[in-house]
Parts: sequence; structure tokens; C-alpha cells
Amino acid sequence: MKKFFVLCLSLVTALVAGAADNEDVVFADADGNVYEDSTVLVLTTVEENPMGDESFDNTYMVNSGLYVKNVCDGLRHTYVNYEISEISRGVHSCCFPSSCVTTSQTGSVDTDRTSIKSGVSKNMITEWYTAAEGYCTVTYTLYNYTYDSTTAEYTSLGVGPAITVKYVWDAETAINSVATAEGVTSIAYYDINGAQVSRPGKGLFIKKTLMTDGSTKTQKVIVK
Repeated sequence: MKKFFVLCLSLVTALVAGAADNEDVVFADADGNVYEDSTVLVLTTVEENPMGDESFDNTYMVNSGLYVKNVCDGLRHTYVNYEISEISRGVHSCCFPSSCVTTSQTGSVDTDRTSIKSGVSKNMITEWYTAAEGYCTVTYTLYNYTYDSTTAEYTSLGVGPAITVKYVWDAETAINSVATAEGVTSIAYYDINGAQVSRPGKGLFIKKTLMTDGSTKTQKVIVK
């Protein structure tokens, strides 16, 4: 696929523990590297969509690069719920596990359930398509199950890990995602030596977000 415009990829991981009940099936990248629960990905790599049509607002795409991986010893069944919280233009498409659902609206969608063998990763084939600059923010959450072939019953293992993906086509807002969220006063970045930087380059940084109520949120940022 022809590359059109490449900016950066930043991985934001909360330093506090996530809220997943079960992590037998997790989110991972194409190399099998597992994302921690509650990770936030800011994606700004824009590519041409060879099947795109500007009249349908899908000439370019930002690929999530997400996989669903079984990291336990046995077979697991899972599905993904995804919540589109904002989409300025374009469409979001998810083809996991096989059927594709495409929408330009905010809201919640459940995928079909699928089985995944131990150690196997399945590509989510999930992208945001657009014809111009904009953004789309989606939170994906796994729900994991076991299956008894004798009784033909599924047993829930609880809520699995979640990951929020911020698809952004805008060089000026890519790192901070889509503008400053409501309730945020300021955002600052520091290198590993504690020195403040105006904008993260490649490497490891600490992101400090000052909220309007005076509280501070601290996150680890890896820029690739």
C-alpha cells in the first residue's frame, strides 16, 4: 500500500493499574507485543486508501494495527465492544472477527464472538477512513469466555483489557490528540531526566496533565 503521509505514533500507558477482570485475551501489535490495559494510542500515520472515493470521505486511512491475542494456555472465546466517542469526519471500520461494520456516527458496537487458540493473534482489520484532516476516538474492550463443548455453554471470564485509539490527521494536535479535553487545564511533557520539553520527539517521556479541579494525572509516553 502506498504511503501518503507519515507523522508519528505515540503510545500512552497509564501508570496506574487497569480495571480488567481477565487478561487471557489481550490487545497486541503486529509483532505480538502486548498493550497494557487502559493504554491510549495516538495514531497519526496516514496512508492512501487504494479503494477510496473522495465522495465517500474515505480516500485516506489511519490503520489501528491492532491484533487480539490469546496469551493463556487454552482455547478462549472473545468479542470486542467498541465505543466511538468522537468522529469529526470520515468513517470507522472494524472487520473483527470477519464481518465488517462501517459507521460515521458515535456510539457502541459489539462484534461477533470468535475462538482463538493459545498463542494465536487475530488481526482486527480496523481503520479510520477520511478524505481530509480530522480525528476519531474509539475505546475497544475485550470480553473473554470459556466454552464447554459437552454442555455447549459459554462461561464469562469477565471484562478483558481495554485500549483507546485516537486516530488523528493533524500534525499540530497529534501528540495531545484532539485538542484539550474538557476538564483539562494544561499538558506538559518531561524527559527521563525531569527536564520539560516543548514537544516529545522519539523516546520515553512523562506526560503530566493538570485538571481544572487542581488534580494531576501522570502517564508514560513512548513515541516511535
